[in-house]
Amino acid sequence: MTSKNWTGRTFGNKSATTRPLEVRDSVVQYTARTDGQNGGCMKSFRVLAMGAMALLSVGWLQAVPVVRLTLGGGHTTDITSADCTMLGPGTCIVLFNPVDLNALDANGLGSLGIQNDLAQTITGLDFFLPTVNFNQNFQASTDLFTNASLAFTPAVGPVDGYTSVDFFGTGNGTGGTVGPKNPCSGLGLFIFNCPVNGPVGFDAESLKPDAQFPNGEGFLIVTFGTANSGTLGGLTPCSVNASACEATLAATAVPEPRLLLLLLVLLSSPGVLVMARRKLYRR
Repeated sequence: MTSKNWTGRTFGNKSATTRPLEVRDSVVQYTARTDGQNGGCMKSFRVLAMGAMALLSVGWLQAVPVVRLTLGGGHTTDITSADCTMLGPGTCIVLFNPVDLNALDANGLGSLGIQNDLAQTITGLDFFLPTVNFNQNFQASTDLFTNASLAFTPAVGPVDGYTSVDFFGTGNGTGGTVGPKNPCSGLGLFIFNCPVNGPVGFDAESLKPDAQFPNGEGFLIVTFGTANSGTLGGLTPCSVNASACEATLAATAVPEPRLLLLLLVLLSSPGVLVMARRKLYRR
């Protein structure tokens, strides 16, 4: 596997915290009109068409980058002692296999397969994914580890910004989940200078291989050692259990129709739904 010089590279700020996203959605207003003609009376309602259409379109078009790490799947990135550049006791850095990276779409979404060919159990996997647009509601989950976390590092000069998706912890549990988390909301990390331009997802141009970075600019920090006993035991070595040594990281964009939901609630609420009716009078 091609080596890479990591001198001066920022691996992420795991101490960064953000407040939950606060959404203030507009309320659709309705008006009623009564018309009388030839002894007939009809009540009708008029929805502000532009507001409703905008609400619908925003609700459907908004998407959340969701990253999920699950057991199984075909692997392409082998985590071996030869491919692991040690960062300290029980911790090393691994570069992704170009085969997976070339299959990512224009939003940097797709799948990355990994396999544990170390002699010890992997107890943590921290994926660093180049990111341009941080004004998104990132989410992450796993069925391999007890915890999941998200951290964000803005771009500094020529160095890319990164989203750190960290899965860690073994023992009893149902799987780690985190998010939605938006670094641009509230008093988040980028309150004064938040990069918001770019597609939903991650930076495909930086993730994919090129002449300078044949393994792309993303990377993986691996923690290994002895797993705690329990329902979630991390990623075992293939030499110990070949059925529990592979995992797949899948990054997708899931529609977030919260504004559409608000519209439907408003339309179905008593006092808001306006019924039209006609009254016929004898002449």
